[in-house]
Amino acid sequence: MHLIAISLLVLLMSSCSALKDSEYLTSFIKEKTSMPLPPPKSIEMSGDKNTIKLENRAVVPYFEVIFYNKNNPVHTKVGAEKEIIKSKILKLSDKLMQKITDEAYEDFILQIKKQGIEILPIESLISSPTYASFTNPGLIELKETVFGPAAKSVSPTGMRSSSLDESRGKQISKIMDEMNASVMNITLYVSHIDKKIDPRSQSPYSIDVEQKISVVKGSRMQFFGLQASKCEGYCPSPVVNVKLGKSVKSSSKVGILKRAASTSPTKQLKQKTSPSDTNLKSQALDFGGKAMDWISTLSEKNENLRSYDLRIDPVKYEKVVGGLLKDVTKKLVNEITFAGEEEKEVSGE
Repeated sequence: MHLIAISLLVLLMSSCSALKDSEYLTSFIKEKTSMPLPPPKSIEMSGDKNTIKLENRAVVPYFEVIFYNKNNPVHTKVGAEKEIIKSKILKLSDKLMQKITDEAYEDFILQIKKQGIEILPIESLISSPTYASFTNPGLIELKETVFGPAAKSVSPTGMRSSSLDESRGKQISKIMDEMNASVMNITLYVSHIDKKIDPRSQSPYSIDVEQKISVVKGSRMQFFGLQASKCEGYCPSPVVNVKLGKSVKSSSKVGILKRAASTSPTKQLKQKTSPSDTNLKSQALDFGGKAMDWISTLSEKNENLRSYDLRIDPVKYEKVVGGLLKDVTKKLVNEITFAGEEEKEVSGE
């Protein structure tokens, strides 16, 4: 009987120990799951860089700088309230946007040529029946974009924009075969406003904004390799894609940001989500859902609306935006080729 009692006591103690271990492990697992995600990379890449080593020339039927010049939204939430802040740029002419885009394209050409890739002139694209069917001019108003509504897309002087219903991927495949050259696709997004939030406040009216020229995360450069697309057997990926994982911003001021005339909140609350708004959100989700934290449907309950105008100094604006686009272009070219790794090796020595 004494032996049985001792055995029961040992069993009870081991059960308690197992319970304590179980509780310990449970708390540890909870800590692991609640750990913050690693910060996003400044540049994200997919595909195989070796693809580009097989190529020596390419055409660029798509080069866009998309300016959020008339409806740059900042969607944010504090507590249970939601506020949409909008801003537009005053004194930003089509001529100035075209000049900035042309300079950005020239910088891109210089950078990619340094890596041994010849870019055929824009005029040569007309020999592609697919490109020849493009009828839109290189400067067009966009009712919606992947990263928000209402912007202006500007392509280099002489470059047309697609007006076809088929996807850009199908167009690229056709142009590649018709031109017998690799194809590059570049899209850069430029915004001019950012939000400042006091983390201690629960009032949406504590949200403030500041002018901040940015090349927005999600801006990308794609390379479609001709030789890689013809490869048989074990082949590198025919598509190399790089994009900004973080927006590249400038603290330099380019003008004066002021509160615009107030808009009646009643009218805004009556606004219903239109099919284009729904399509906008689906585009954003298809793109990865991570590109910008201010993507949202344009009308929800319990929201307020504020508007700002940024009256720019054109000279300062050109200098700041042009400088950012040049820096971003160089970063993307270096990442999509082996130039970035070579620079690291040199600096390491």
